[in-house]
Amino acid sequence: MFRQALIVGTIFSLLTTVVFAAAYFFHRWNDASLKSLELQQHTTQAQLEALKLQLDPHFLFNNLSIVTALIEDEPQTATTYLANLSSIYRYMLANRLKDLISLREELEFIAAYLYLYQIRYGDGIIVEIAGQEDIDTLGIPPLTLQLLIENAIKHNVFSTKHPLKIKIYFTSDSHIVVENNKMLKNKNAYSSEIGLKNINERYRLMGQKLPLVTETLETFTVSIPLITLKP
Repeated sequence: MFRQALIVGTIFSLLTTVVFAAAYFFHRWNDASLKSLELQQHTTQAQLEALKLQLDPHFLFNNLSIVTALIEDEPQTATTYLANLSSIYRYMLANRLKDLISLREELEFIAAYLYLYQIRYGDGIIVEIAGQEDIDTLGIPPLTLQLLIENAIKHNVFSTKHPLKIKIYFTSDSHIVVENNKMLKNKNAYSSEIGLKNINERYRLMGQKLPLVTETLETFTVSIPLITLKP
C-alpha cells in the first residue's frame, strides 16, 4: 500500500507540474502574441502615415511659380488659383491622420486640384467625372484620385492638339475607375510607379481588396474599390 500510495502521489505530482507548466507557458505565449499584435498594429499605422506623405515635392514649387507669373497679367485668376491651392493644402492637413475619407470630400478636393492643372495646361487636359448618388456613404483613402491623376499627367506627352483625356466614373460593383489615354513619354513609364504602389500598399495594410490595373495599347485604367463608411 505504501508503494502504491508513493506511485500515485508521484503521478499526481507530475500531472500537477505538467498542468501548471502548460498554464505558465500558455500565458507567456498569449502575452507574447498580444505584444506582437500590438506591435504589428503600430507598425501598420506608421506605414500608413508614411504612405500618406508620399506626395510630389515639386507640386508646391511649381504652383507658386505659376501664381507669381499670374499676379501681374491676370490678378483675378491668380487670386482664384491661390484660393484653390490653399484649399488643397487644407485638405491634406485636415485629413493627414485619416485612413478613409468620404467620396464627396475627395471629389471636391479633386475639383480644386484639377483647376490648377487646367489653368496651367488649358485644353491640353480634358477631365470627365461621372455623377454618383451615394458619395456620402462610400469612402476612399485620401489623395487616391490625386495620385492617379498626377501619374497620368506626369508620364504622358500631351498638347491642345493631342490632349490628355482623363475619365473618372463608377461601376455597379462599387468601384471608382480612373482611365486615361496613353501617350507615354517612354514605354516603361508605369513599371516603377510610386503612386500606384502607394495606393496598393494602403489598401493592403487596411485589409481591403486591391485596386485592379488594366493596360492596353490605347488606355491605362485603374479600378479602385470603394469602402462603405461606418455610420
